[in-house]
Amino acid sequence: MSKHGTLVEKLKTIGEKFKENETYTPTQEERTFLAAMIVHACDLNGLILDYDHSFKWGMRIAQEFHDQYCAEEKLDQEKYGQPLAFLKYTGAEAFKKNQAGFCKNIILPMWQVLYDILKFDRVVIDNIEKNQELLLEGLD
Repeated sequence: MSKHGTLVEKLKTIGEKFKENETYTPTQEERTFLAAMIVHACDLNGLILDYDHSFKWGMRIAQEFHDQYCAEEKLDQEKYGQPLAFLKYTGAEAFKKNQAGFCKNIILPMWQVLYDILKFDRVVIDNIEKNQELLLEGLD
C-alpha cells in the first residue's frame, strides 16, 4: 500500500499546480505520470462503482488475494519468505474496514485529484464517498 501512497502524493503535487493555475501545462514527465495514473486509477476502479457492484467486485479481489496467500503459504518460506498478511481474508468486518481505509487513504485522494484536473462527472467522487460510508456502517 505504501506504493499507492507515494503515487497519490506525487499526483497531489501535480494537482496543486493545476489548482494554482488553470492554464498550467504539465511537463512531459508529468504528462507521462498523469497518463500512468489514469491507467492505475482505472485498475483500481472497483470503489467508484455503486455499492452493490463495488462490494461484489471487492469480494472477488479479496478472494483472489486470499488464494494467492494460500498458495504462498505452501511455498518454502525459508526460500520465499512469509506470505503477505494483508492478502489473507479474515472475515467480513476486517474486509469492510480494509476497503474503507483503502477508500479514504488511496482511492478518494487519487480520484479527487484526477477529478480536479480532468473535470469529469462528480458521480465518481460521490460513489467513493458513499461506499466508504456504507462499508463502515454498523462496524465498531
